[in-house]
Amino acid sequence: TLIEIIESSKSSISVRDTALHQFSYYLVDERIINVLKHIITQEKNHKLRKTAVSAFGNNISRLSIDNKKIIENEINILFIALNDSMTQVRKQAADILSYSIISEQSVEPLIKRLKIENSISSRKAIVSALASLLRKNISSEIIIPILEEIFINNKEDYRVREEARYAIQKN
Repeated sequence: TLIEIIESSKSSISVRDTALHQFSYYLVDERIINVLKHIITQEKNHKLRKTAVSAFGNNISRLSIDNKKIIENEINILFIALNDSMTQVRKQAADILSYSIISEQSVEPLIKRLKIENSISSRKAIVSALASLLRKNISSEIIIPILEEIFINNKEDYRVREEARYAIQKN
């Protein structure tokens, strides 16, 4: 099965990644959640961690249709990924929190990460996630001042500033 391929240390990185992609786009299976969590927290290869974050977000988002508590119970793994050592993994986690899993629980972790994030792509993804929360009227009293500060900060990259401007205008 795909889970056995993913868990096998005998499978190559590319084979494991291809198997993980199946759970990112085509398959939803509650049995894979623990495997994905293990990869996100323990896997040495950042490409597999990034793909696991994507698969995790897709699975949790789709499983939440029938089980509303699953997001609340499982979202913390995305906060771990949001602090991964690799930019691509952090950005993927922020993207999931921006599009697939929009939860009030993510406000504080996103803001904490934004304060220390150096990568432009990750900063932009975090601002996008904060904007998604704002569109859902979640913590607007906290988020709007942060986005306004980003927008007026001339030291901030223009792409991040534009993301903040867009979010403020939409609100």
